Amino acid sequence: MDTELIILRTTNYGESSLILNCLSPDLGRISVMAKGAKKISKKNFPEIGLFRVYSVSLTKPPQGEIHTLKSIDLIQQNDRLASTPSLIEFSGSFSQFSLSGSFEQVPCPVYYNYLIDCLQKIEKSSTPINGWICRLIITYLMEQGIFPDVNLSPQQKTIINTILDKNSDNLESLDFKEDQWRELKNWTLKTAIFSEITLPNTACFNCC
Repeated sequence: MDTELIILRTTNYGESSLILNCLSPDLGRISVMAKGAKKISKKNFPEIGLFRVYSVSLTKPPQGEIHTLKSIDLIQQNDRLASTPSLIEFSGSFSQFSLSGSFEQVPCPVYYNYLIDCLQKIEKSSTPINGWICRLIITYLMEQGIFPDVNLSPQQKTIINTILDKNSDNLESLDFKEDQWRELKNWTLKTAIFSEITLPNTACFNCC
C-alpha cells in the first residue's frame, strides 16, 4: 500500500533496523519496520529522521500491527526544528499527543495536514506557539467528533472558525496579544480535558 506519513518516534531494533512510529492521513497511527535503516550515514538527522515527511510504500502485516517499509521518498525535512529549543519542545509534545491519541488505524487527514502545515510554518509565522497549540488541539477534537456541545458567543464562533480555516495564515488576522493567546490556550486545554483527552505532561500542555 502507498501512503504519506510523518515520523514521530524511532526505536532501535537489532543492529541495523528501526521501528518507526508514524502518523499517516490514510492509516492513522501506525508502526513501521525499516530494515537496515541505521546503516545510512547521518547529518543533522539520518535519512529516516524525526519530523520528516515521506511518501512510502508499505507491506501490510499478515498479523500484528507493524508494517514493513518497501520504499521511501522524502517530501519535507523539518530538520531546523532540532536547532530551536522551543520548537524541539513543541514538536516533541505534539509527537506524544499524536501517538497517544485515538488515531490507530483511523484516518485523520485534517489533523495530519494541519500538523504538517504547522511544522512547516511555525518558525516563519508571526503567530505564537500558543496559537498553533490551540489550532491543533481544536482540530483534533473536531475531527474526532468529541468537541463538546458548548454555547459559543458570535465572537467565539468567529475565532474557532478562523482556527479551523484551511489557510493557517488567517490566524494572523486574529491579531491577538500574548495574554489573549494564553487565555485561549487555557480554554482549549480545559475543553480537551472536559472531553476526557489525556494530554502529555509537558509545558506546551500546561495552563499558563
